[in-house]
Amino acid sequence: MKKIFSFIVLLAGVMAITSCSNDDATYTVTPKLEITNADVLFEAIGGTGSITVNTTEALTATTESKWVTLTVSGNTVNIVAQENTTLTSRSATILLKAGATEAQVSATQKGGTYGLETGTTYSLNDEARTLNLPLVHTSAVEVKSLADWITASFDDETDQFVLQVAENSTGWRRSGKVAFETGNIQDSITVTQWDFLKDIQGTYALVYLSSGKWVYTAVELERTSDTDRTAAQLRFLSGSYAQLGLAIPIKVDEANYSFSIYNLTPMSAKFTKDDVEYETMVMVNYTNGASVYRKNNEALAIIATLTEDEDGIFFDMDMNDVVDHDAYEFYALRVGYTTGGYAGYKGAVVTFPYCYLQKL
Repeated sequence: MKKIFSFIVLLAGVMAITSCSNDDATYTVTPKLEITNADVLFEAIGGTGSITVNTTEALTATTESKWVTLTVSGNTVNIVAQENTTLTSRSATILLKAGATEAQVSATQKGGTYGLETGTTYSLNDEARTLNLPLVHTSAVEVKSLADWITASFDDETDQFVLQVAENSTGWRRSGKVAFETGNIQDSITVTQWDFLKDIQGTYALVYLSSGKWVYTAVELERTSDTDRTAAQLRFLSGSYAQLGLAIPIKVDEANYSFSIYNLTPMSAKFTKDDVEYETMVMVNYTNGASVYRKNNEALAIIATLTEDEDGIFFDMDMNDVVDHDAYEFYALRVGYTTGGYAGYKGAVVTFPYCYLQKL
């Protein structure tokens, strides 16, 4: 009985399959349109191309991309590509139809190129000069100076910005921008004009802590060489320090807007005590909060770094990395007297704890 039931079920399944196959849909494959030539790769600047097909039917061409324009002439589709003002490549699908045949062609356009070969920031001294800055670009360039002391233009023949920078006679640093646009790219060039060593010269207050109060003595920051732009000094202007002829040698770092005062640097001034004449030298003292130290290391230095705020112009002082800053900090600038270097140290002519410079 089970065998008879199984046979009936199997027969019903075969009949069901046979009946379904009679309802299957039929599909007609659209014949392909034969393309004999396709010039569809465009540079970023734009241009023309074409697609040629083999057909006896009327040809049409359409696309949803706005950057290409299509016109049909016989069996040829003429393509005009607009300029690509971006740095990204793009593509457009072109649908071709001729009678019952059709085809799709993808047109591609390269992205633009851009690059200011020598960078966008320039640090100059105070002299007047002309800068010629090459630009790699695809689109036309528009340029405008945002500083009245910079005249800016773009030379299309040489692909260069031409910046004419006037002399800086302000006596201090100034910065200006030149804005430009190429395609959909907007950028700027920043010019900073400053003769650091020349402009920082002048009278300063050497401010230091004495008996819990801030006091100061006047010094003149001045260059000491017409040929060595790193050589300068802090010369005391009043009181006994000036009478001794004290002048602290400093080494200027124009690139970092700072100068250094090195430990154990000899000074030209002499110091007399108990009718004995001694030499003088610069000393850098440091502290761990409980004790004050001096060190026999000529590499130890105070670094005085320029800062500016609403209160004026300052040189803040800190130690270089010869001494571990985690354990120690700058304590004082000292003028010591000696019979010869660190080994001959006898005492302090003057000490300036926690000092800094403020321009007057």
